[in-house]
Amino acid sequence: MAIPDMERLRASWRAQPERARLGVVPERIDEDSAVYTVDLRYGDGREDDPLYTSAAVTFAADVAATSAVRGRLDEALQQLNGTISLHLNFLAPLVGLITIVTRVVSMGEQDAVIDIIAHDDRGTAVLKGVVDYSLRPRAPREDHRK
Repeated sequence: MAIPDMERLRASWRAQPERARLGVVPERIDEDSAVYTVDLRYGDGREDDPLYTSAAVTFAADVAATSAVRGRLDEALQQLNGTISLHLNFLAPLVGLITIVTRVVSMGEQDAVIDIIAHDDRGTAVLKGVVDYSLRPRAPREDHRK
């Protein structure tokens, strides 16, 4: 399992201006789930732009799904490869603080399926989705001491 130290992870996110600009923050990652928040209360024109807010939430959903897979990953045998498909249904307007919860529902040797649900700060479901994520076998390490 590759569950990161959350304080170090948050610090690395704060150090990257593009992530901070989107308002995306990792909150929790465990063995088969992850929680990220997106604070859409930017205080400028971005929060009134549905294209910007949906892009921020889509980015957060994809990263949260990857984080959930990473928590269950057997690093001796597997490595992350990339998102195969990301299907999101937007159910309500995206406003305020959005909490995205992802959970691995199936994981094999080559792929994982992740469920996504997001709520706003009033508890309204604003997004429901599913991600297919690709894994690949870890290449054996060569012994360079010879």
